[in-house]
Amino acid sequence: MAEDFAGRVVLITGAARGLGRATAERFLDRGAQVAVNVRTPERAESLAQELGSNSHPAPGDIRSAPAVRALVADIVQRFGRLDILVNNAAIASATRIEQLSEDEWRATIDTNLTAAFLCIQAVVPAMKSQSHGRIINVSSLAGRSVSTLGGAHYTASKAGMLGLTRAAAKELGAHGITVNAVCPWAI
Repeated sequence: MAEDFAGRVVLITGAARGLGRATAERFLDRGAQVAVNVRTPERAESLAQELGSNSHPAPGDIRSAPAVRALVADIVQRFGRLDILVNNAAIASATRIEQLSEDEWRATIDTNLTAAFLCIQAVVPAMKSQSHGRIINVSSLAGRSVSTLGGAHYTASKAGMLGLTRAAAKELGAHGITVNAVCPWAI
């Protein structure tokens, strides 16, 4: 029997396609209110319309702390709660170390790791006030070993996601907040 998520509010980053969109669709199928995050307001609105009535646009650049705080505050104000965060946003490329620019390194770390940290940090007050929350970080098997598809920047970001997950789980568990990671391979 599938779990019923009626009354639950979910924020999914990187929700436009692939795993993020599929995750949004599953939560919607099970009755959740789903805030779908992508960078631009136009794309967020379009995505929410495509997904249906319980899907809500949540645009913003999650690599920016002020943008993340505003995004989460808007969700909590709109729904009165935030139950589940799915940190899915990511970029990947196969650039090798010798060709890897500092800008590409930083963009990957900022999108794949820093954004997840900022989102966790922003949702914790709401989840603590509820004494309940679920945080799911999408890492990768590349974070557990090494990526044969992506470069060092991708592997480092996904390994960092696993470290962030373990540290956050230890720190937040006493407040009724669980933090877990999933490690898919190529999708």
